[in-house]
Amino acid sequence: MVMNNNKRKYKMREGYVALITAIIVTAVMGIIGLSLSLASVTEGQVVISDNKSFVYDQVVESCVNDVLVRHYLKKDISDTIVLPIGTCDVTTTVTNPDANTTVTVYAVSYDNEGYSKTLEATVIQTATETKTYIKEK
Repeated sequence: MVMNNNKRKYKMREGYVALITAIIVTAVMGIIGLSLSLASVTEGQVVISDNKSFVYDQVVESCVNDVLVRHYLKKDISDTIVLPIGTCDVTTTVTNPDANTTVTVYAVSYDNEGYSKTLEATVIQTATETKTYIKEK
């Protein structure tokens, strides 16, 4: 009778081992699934950020080009430029408009979420050549 009682205890322990193994396997699978899910969310955010960066690059470059065209056509340059692809706040400085002209344009484009892009373009025009320098700020 004592022998039968020991077998029963041993069988109960086998059940606990299987249960603990199943719990560990489930936890590992859950961690793997969670990490894959977070990786895909991060990748999606990177794609959205790259797209915004590209669009704002285009908006700011278009604003700088618009300011420079208006300057050379001797038209008024407003502080805000509205284009079909976006809006820019512009600060323009012109030095020595008669001889060697330097035009510096700061263009900033932004959205309601706080994302912004800033370019500084400096154009130096002499009687013989025109040099353009563009920096991202």
